[in-house]
Amino acid sequence: MNDDTIHNNLVNWISKNGGTIHHNLALYTPQIIRSSGDDTDKKKNYSNRGIFAKNGPISKGEVLIRLPSTLALDGSKLPSSYTTSTTCDKNDIQLKSTKDDNASLNRNASPWLRCMAQLINAYDNQQKKQHDNKQNFKPYLDSLPKEYDSLLNWSTIEIKSFLKGTALCTSSTTNSSSSDDYTNAKEDENDRALYERFVKTVIPYLSFLRDNGQILESDSKQPSKRQKVEEESSNDDELEQLMYPLFREGCMCISTRAFHMQSANTTTATNEECYQGPFLLPYIDLLNHASRGSTKYVTTLSRDADGSFIMVAERDIAVDEEICHSYDSGSQTQSNEEQSSSLNSAQLLQTFGFVDAENVSKRLLDYHQQQDSDAGADISLLDNITPVVLTKNDISKACAHLASSSYPNTIRTFMNQSGMIDEGWENWEIPPMSDSRSKLLTLYSDEILVPFGGAISDELISICCVHFLSDVILSDLVDEPKSGAPTTALLLGSEVLDDYFLGKLVLQAILNVLKDKFTTYQVCSTDLLKSGSSEQQDHTRKFLKFIDDVYRSQQQSDNESPCYWGKSVIDDVNVLLKLVTCEGGEDVADLIQKFKCGMAISLEERSCLRELKKKVLDMIVNLDDG
Repeated sequence: MNDDTIHNNLVNWISKNGGTIHHNLALYTPQIIRSSGDDTDKKKNYSNRGIFAKNGPISKGEVLIRLPSTLALDGSKLPSSYTTSTTCDKNDIQLKSTKDDNASLNRNASPWLRCMAQLINAYDNQQKKQHDNKQNFKPYLDSLPKEYDSLLNWSTIEIKSFLKGTALCTSSTTNSSSSDDYTNAKEDENDRALYERFVKTVIPYLSFLRDNGQILESDSKQPSKRQKVEEESSNDDELEQLMYPLFREGCMCISTRAFHMQSANTTTATNEECYQGPFLLPYIDLLNHASRGSTKYVTTLSRDADGSFIMVAERDIAVDEEICHSYDSGSQTQSNEEQSSSLNSAQLLQTFGFVDAENVSKRLLDYHQQQDSDAGADISLLDNITPVVLTKNDISKACAHLASSSYPNTIRTFMNQSGMIDEGWENWEIPPMSDSRSKLLTLYSDEILVPFGGAISDELISICCVHFLSDVILSDLVDEPKSGAPTTALLLGSEVLDDYFLGKLVLQAILNVLKDKFTTYQVCSTDLLKSGSSEQQDHTRKFLKFIDDVYRSQQQSDNESPCYWGKSVIDDVNVLLKLVTCEGGEDVADLIQKFKCGMAISLEERSCLRELKKKVLDMIVNLDDG
């Protein structure tokens, strides 16, 4: 089905149901064009299928799209609570009765789960070719992409290569398997978490809705009550087998295309109207993203008093101009007030499947160029970027290694030679890690978040102090109950760093953690060739050749050894900026897009590390000068 047919079917469907689509809008997929004198395939300024003003200009204030709430695919009309048997997962489930082993359980259905159920139902109706006037979402489902830019479609090796070192790499349980066989999904380690979520959360809700005749109605005569009892087990197995591929598809659809919106009038809204998303919005989700500060930004999504979703031209739009809006603008109400960015690059990739690499690369380049100048950098350039995650385990390892090194003696020697000991400054022998100290460490978070430009967290300082403080000082600080082990973590602020001996130890330990963390982002390009089919490896080789050439042009080097990325922030920023306006051909476009996403997140995290490192070094200088 071509774009014109998809567009016309959508417009007709929306118009028949009371919606409005501006007559100058058209769905368009830009064609790849070849620049004269250049063998590289390049595309126009827009590279994705989207909505354009192909049939004429549009004036500021004109209504672009008005979608009635009845055409939004969401979970607002499905129940927010349900019952299921005790055979299901009992986490956060409340038993109706603790005496009856066969008691049902009360469970809450999240807005996401309700939206997922409606989407699965729409998929199922399309497969069965069951469409009535109220639930005929076929025109919308036909407009959805065949493949999604979702982390679910990243292979394990792509995640480990393009997201290496980032929090997404260590936390991701996604998998790129395109197989529709749900049994393969169960056997795949990386997809197991998704499958378990489906079995424990989605299947019970689908079963409840099916049994109550709300969704997934059969196209054949309903079975008798006796048949239903006899076939209940097999029906659940069949439901599980048939619905998992639809669930997996639905995860990518909701993740990359759903909106969250407040009700137009929350003061008088019913429970149904208080539902704030996710919403799958036909036609509206065909618009591509542009950040609010971009010249490509055209319109904002809002809601009318009747609940309709509406988009209005916020400036004049020229012929052939793409209609873009910001997916990262937060919830919008009728007032359509300006809102700043709410999601960092990692959140954008997890939520919508893309990263605004152009905006990120320009801000990063401006910041790091300013940072290398005498005037210093404007930290507001990198407001709301992806934070770094430091693990308690890595922090503890760095502290233990520093405690057993010669560094404490180096500090003592300096304190003696400088007369600090005579002035009353103290130092002590660092005690070994005891059981009580180990128990105290368990009370801290396993992961410490380091946002850009923020102060050194009390938790980070405290973890280090638990390793370095003397037994006497630590026992005075820790309020141990009579039962023995403390129940709350010891939290010490930056004021403890004013002590020369303790401050030098803590700050140096943090520097060592940062040094080790920096190395985790480094990737040898040939790592991508470790798996995949011969055809995939052929595409990978073409991609690596392309990336190697870009890096060598940046470094003005003829070195033929495999390139590494993740080593130099400045080199990586310049390469990312170059890739924004440079395409490598259709066969490597997917890998280039993933590289840009991963590099943007990696650079944001490393910028957080550089800013923290600068702060720590300044504090060390102040300690020595004081």
